[in-house]
Amino acid sequence: MSTEVTHKPSVRRFLISSDGTQAGFLEYEDQGEHRLFTHTVVDPAFRGEGLASILVRAGIADTVANTQLKVVSACSYVTKWIEMHPGFIEETRSGGIDPELGNSCRIV
Repeated sequence: MSTEVTHKPSVRRFLISSDGTQAGFLEYEDQGEHRLFTHTVVDPAFRGEGLASILVRAGIADTVANTQLKVVSACSYVTKWIEMHPGFIEETRSGGIDPELGNSCRIV
């Protein structure tokens, strides 16, 4: 299985493909000095392959490498991923959990 993550700023998403087929996306909103990750979606046909983890890692890594934005989660999967990978985001770049939305991620 080959995977590829592509950033599409025009639609505020990171897309993941598996063997050339789009398998999911990570959605975000930029709000001032924060990048708020709002939804992680993986097509049911591709679940169980670790694609959500690859997608979140790539989205956060891209944000840290290419912006000065703080990473904020409003998605339960993103929050869980960050908790499972302590130290992946430097303390100064972590914005925590969005106080208004909490972990309101919808699984589609």
